[in-house]
This record gives sequence, C-alpha cells and structure tokens, in this order.
Amino acid sequence: MSDENVQHEQWEHYVEFVTADSQYDPPFVQQFYPQGRAPVYAIQSILPRLNYLGEQGWQLVNIQPVRLGGNGDVMMESGGSREWTNAYLCAFKRRRNI
Repeated sequence: MSDENVQHEQWEHYVEFVTADSQYDPPFVQQFYPQGRAPVYAIQSILPRLNYLGEQGWQLVNIQPVRLGGNGDVMMESGGSREWTNAYLCAFKRRRNI
C-alpha cells in the first residue's frame, strides 16, 4: 500500500485555562471529602468543566499547573522558585470531521 492511498486522521485542538475553586459547585466537590471540609482550591472542582468538554468530543491530552499574568501570559518556573496556583492550562484534541 503506498502513502498516496493512506488517509491520515486529522485532529483539531483546543486550549483553555481552567481554575480550581470549590466555591463553583460546593456539593459536587464535597463528595470527594466525606471526612471533612473540602479545600477551597480542590482539584476535583475542575471535573465538571472537563466532563462538559468531554461530552463535546474533546479529549484531554495535557494538563499543566500555571501562574497567569494580567495579559493572559503564563509564568514559567524560574531560578528554582515555586509558587502556588489553582489555574491549569488544559490542552484537548478531537477528531476532525472531514
């Protein structure tokens, strides 16, 4: 079979900053912490958004904690310093309908 006859899959991509904040849906987040109060920035609070995108056909392919700047820029670790964050850069893909 030659390369001319092979049809390659085509993908479309989507990126979004998703912020973890249990105040978005306290009952949903609290179910993950039956023994006590859920942390304010519980990572589980991003699940409703990720599930919604999954229902739209988007597959999460990467998630990275990031610090967001005022101009939509992203801080990278520099000089070994560390900072807390509740923002995540999420990359998604789904098969393109051609």
